[in-house]
Amino acid sequence: MAAGTKFDFEVAVAFGTQTAEGTYNSTLDGISSTLSYTQGLVQGDSQSGIKESGLALGLERGLREKALIGSTFTRNLSDFLRAEVPTFTFAFPFVGNRADADGGPADADGTPIAGIDALLEGAGMVGAAWGSGIGWRYVFGSPSPISALVYLSGMRLELLDCRSSMSIDFTPGSIPIATATLSVGSIKDQSLASLPTPTWGEQASVSAPVVENIGNEWEDTRGFATGTLAISNSVTEIDDSNAPTGEVVENTGRETTFDATLFASSTVDKGYEYSQLTATAEGTLDQLSFQVGSSMTAGNPAKAVQVVIPNPELTTQAANVLGTKAAYDISVSARGAAAGSGNDELEIYFR
Repeated sequence: MAAGTKFDFEVAVAFGTQTAEGTYNSTLDGISSTLSYTQGLVQGDSQSGIKESGLALGLERGLREKALIGSTFTRNLSDFLRAEVPTFTFAFPFVGNRADADGGPADADGTPIAGIDALLEGAGMVGAAWGSGIGWRYVFGSPSPISALVYLSGMRLELLDCRSSMSIDFTPGSIPIATATLSVGSIKDQSLASLPTPTWGEQASVSAPVVENIGNEWEDTRGFATGTLAISNSVTEIDDSNAPTGEVVENTGRETTFDATLFASSTVDKGYEYSQLTATAEGTLDQLSFQVGSSMTAGNPAKAVQVVIPNPELTTQAANVLGTKAAYDISVSARGAAAGSGNDELEIYFR
């Protein structure tokens, strides 16, 4: 047998929205020699994934075992069912599009790049013009699953009907980093292909905003040492004889939480956290909000991200200390308004 030839590691990842379940994103499907951020290319986090790519990907053989041979424990080649993707995570800077805002600016200037928009849709959030402010606003809705395109060391994978959960770490002194954990409906296509020439746009040339001076407010203004926003979707595999692999993945539930270690409140009531833990009426809940980066202005880049949880319900608190100051480890669940129609527990603004 001839000696194998080693080759270089290469990776690029792009995401796109779908018009319907089972319909792969046509832009990604047409990618060949070039791949741009306008088409869904996202630059991963350098401190996550394989070789600073932000990507972790694992494939698995879906199979059905054949019967044992006679009285032995030996089995023949299994029946192949499908190629599966048990591991697919992607970490990336969670920031605005970083392009200079033109004119006014206007709501559309805050629109995130195509790949981040798709990843948010994969987590169940839908973006639209803010209207009452200047920026692009995301709230929960019922979007279709999304498509992913992965180039990995000579292999090209088209991943169809993906749904995701997402956690976003807001570490003081660093930049916001989101990690999407994706459930894949099916591998639409696998082929051999060279890595396209990438165009990263402002992802590669403009710095992301730092988690500093974010004005975190929950009853009063106080900072946190750690903060993680998590959108945890319950994804269920459902048998479907008309699906490409005989199964589809659907979101069947959702929980949105914010976990933090933050300084204890003292402006109004040193027992504030306990009063929230034992709250019995929606009216006693105080909005939690913060913004990373400055809002866009004419001629300056749109980088800022604002998080708003209108009705945070404190579910756990544990005493802690930050330096010599009282602090708490907290977890809050984002709740909808009693007078609302649902999907209103979280708002994310790119502005």
